[in-house]
Amino acid sequence: MDKKIVSTFMFSDSHEQELLWLKFNVENSFVNEWIITESRYTFQGKIKPMFLEEILSQSRFEKFKDKIHYINLDENFNFQFEPKFIDLLKRKTKRWLNAKRKRNYELVPYAELASFYSEINQRGACLDYLKSKYSSEDIIITCDTDEIFDFTGNKINEFMNAIASNDTPFYIKREIYCYDFDNYANRLRYSPIVKLKDLTSKQAFHNVRHPSNNNRVVLEFSQSLAFEYTFCFSKESIIKKLTSFAHVTDLDTEAVNFCLNNNIALINPDRIDNDYIQNSESFFDRILISEKNTPLFLIENISEFKTDVVNLDYLLQRKQDKVEYNN
Repeated sequence: MDKKIVSTFMFSDSHEQELLWLKFNVENSFVNEWIITESRYTFQGKIKPMFLEEILSQSRFEKFKDKIHYINLDENFNFQFEPKFIDLLKRKTKRWLNAKRKRNYELVPYAELASFYSEINQRGACLDYLKSKYSSEDIIITCDTDEIFDFTGNKINEFMNAIASNDTPFYIKREIYCYDFDNYANRLRYSPIVKLKDLTSKQAFHNVRHPSNNNRVVLEFSQSLAFEYTFCFSKESIIKKLTSFAHVTDLDTEAVNFCLNNNIALINPDRIDNDYIQNSESFFDRILISEKNTPLFLIENISEFKTDVVNLDYLLQRKQDKVEYNN
């Protein structure tokens, strides 16, 4: 295979190590290198321990070490954030229109903007290394620890044919699971496939992951190639993650328990409204996994990964709590 495939992602906490183990095993046959960035600060600017080196010292990770490049960051990007003057002006205009003209513009908290600024800088910290080692035509998968790609078997041929026949970036559909590895989230999300030449700046990493719909070319494949296992941790780890990622949240332990009991998207119960109830993406369901919807390695080792944090009687619980999908 002429083109190299490189996976770049961020690592944040010890609870991600099982996802890391899953990722390495599924991707090992086709990924040339994993480039992992870890920061001493969360996206919200809080100092945290560095976990990755100790985790990678475990014997089970030994066979992957030659394909791992680790970048550790000791810079608090959150504190460096300064909103641009034009953005401040737009914000003041929207606030005035909301108050005086009864508009409904959403105003993202400055704390969240600073968190996303941190994420952009952490995600893009691998760019200099990529440019020093890889060619402009090499394939870069910019993802998260919980996003796993499966190009094993004949999938790699279909993927490489798509690379040869299409310009990048293009996008492939992700199968998303939430809370547990057989708990399907009915969400339509896409993963970017780019070449190094598409990543001209740190901001470009963010732009390819969050394009406008008009700029997103989605390719269809005969088999599922991308998977996301979001919040597939213990309950304690879910709560911990909520305190560190970019979105500002008001969720507490009681709210998380409510969502797990009803098997619904994370939300403060007080905020559940008709829009939430009518949105199919708010509701998850346990499914029977197979090679059509899950990487073979995970199927064969599912007992090692199961979290079992979702209430088995979630359908009954939804009736009792009156949070059923209504459409």
